Amino acid sequence: MLLSNEQIIQITKQMYVYLLRQGVRAEVAKDLAQDAIIKAWCYEKEIPPEKQKAFIFKIVTNEFYQYYRKHQREVITDNFSHFTHADELAEDLLIQHEENAKITITLKQLNKNHQKLLIMKYDIGMSYQEIADYLDTTPTNVKTYLSRARSAFKKIWGDFNEQRTK
Repeated sequence: MLLSNEQIIQITKQMYVYLLRQGVRAEVAKDLAQDAIIKAWCYEKEIPPEKQKAFIFKIVTNEFYQYYRKHQREVITDNFSHFTHADELAEDLLIQHEENAKITITLKQLNKNHQKLLIMKYDIGMSYQEIADYLDTTPTNVKTYLSRARSAFKKIWGDFNEQRTK
């Protein structure tokens, strides 16, 4: 591949986190991320280097949808353990687990496009340009879409917290 080994490792980790945030079990997420890298190698010379990361993300997204259609009942789980570290205190873990659960519940109430945008930007840390390449649009459009996604998230988050205090 035209990407370096370090870039491939980084992209694989990002895809793994993306899949976990989509609710995929950890072992399935690993397999899907690795499969996407292998499939990307088949097209390495046909994709410009600046678009390879977006191309790999398209592959992993398609792999996820294909897997999900075949195994709907077993794919979705609570994947909070990947956010924790063994040396954290039990109370911190409980608070972190609860916050992650609230974020996941809120994300799941958004439409799929908003979910994907927020995960790519804030969990994975993709740049506006990388997201634009993935969506085949401009960075300006990505900023607009992300603004809408953040607004929708904030509204649901506020409603969620309001219901919990009642």
